[in-house]
Amino acid sequence: MLNVTLDLKQPKAVSLAKQLVSKADIVIENFAAGVIERLGLGYSELQRVKPDLIMLSSCNQGQTGRRAAQRGFGSQLTSMSGFTHLTGYGPG
Repeated sequence: MLNVTLDLKQPKAVSLAKQLVSKADIVIENFAAGVIERLGLGYSELQRVKPDLIMLSSCNQGQTGRRAAQRGFGSQLTSMSGFTHLTGYGPG
């Protein structure tokens, strides 16, 4: 497993990301819907680099729908889904 941090708004970083993808089997990303495509690293673009790539896009608010463009964190999702109600709140 390889974990890296890149500033994907920089062209050199996008190029480096594509080089890394060429050696990868799986890519997992969790940007808000549409962000990865705007950065030039969407699935169709990465398939040109690695045709048999497996890619998981897991954004907090879903890929479509009225909240798709919203960014979020796990605590927001657990509250919106009702999970916090089931498990309760921690001390404090």
